[in-house]
Amino acid sequence: MLRFRALGREDFGLLSTWLAAPHVRTWWRENDDPGSLEARYGPAIDGADTTECFIVERDGLAIGFVQRYRLKDNPEWQQALRGADVPRDGAGIDYLVGAEDRVGPGPGPGPGPGPEIIDSLVADTWARYPEVTAIMVDVSVDNRRSWRALEKAAFVRVWSGGSSQTIRAMPGSITSICVCGTRPRCPAVAPGRRRGADHAPARRRRAATVV
Repeated sequence: MLRFRALGREDFGLLSTWLAAPHVRTWWRENDDPGSLEARYGPAIDGADTTECFIVERDGLAIGFVQRYRLKDNPEWQQALRGADVPRDGAGIDYLVGAEDRVGPGPGPGPGPGPEIIDSLVADTWARYPEVTAIMVDVSVDNRRSWRALEKAAFVRVWSGGSSQTIRAMPGSITSICVCGTRPRCPAVAPGRRRGADHAPARRRRAATVV
């Protein structure tokens, strides 16, 4: 069973190990020392930053990390993606599979958990945020494994171009793909679930309407 657990400071050691792994560092270039992790994720853990961060577990084993944010809470990032014409009431997600033995073999069919993680996070986002109409991800054009996982999760590419974050994070690879999925036509999940609490993802919905 796949489960999202709120990130805590006790997870920094594990997150540091994942960020240092070659299959992650190629695409997710962040400093992995304790001070940098505190500066980056401490405010979200304390609630001072609205970004939500989760450890992904399968059958009780931690296998990855995801984060989710509303674009209206990140105007600079929304401006950087203006070429994609993303909606103000959209949301963004980022993800990594930290356990290398769980990563799929490549851009083709394989056993990697990426599409399932994305599906589950998307379904949970629709349930938690009824005002969100679209979910976007900015992916390096060279990261075929990642954008293929997104396509398997019913996302489509809506824009290609350079973004300021991509330029900062990946010198020499300034082209990115913005992929987007839109809210499916389905009944809303009853409100009242507490934001940021430990939870299992909502029911998987791969047949989402896409743009």
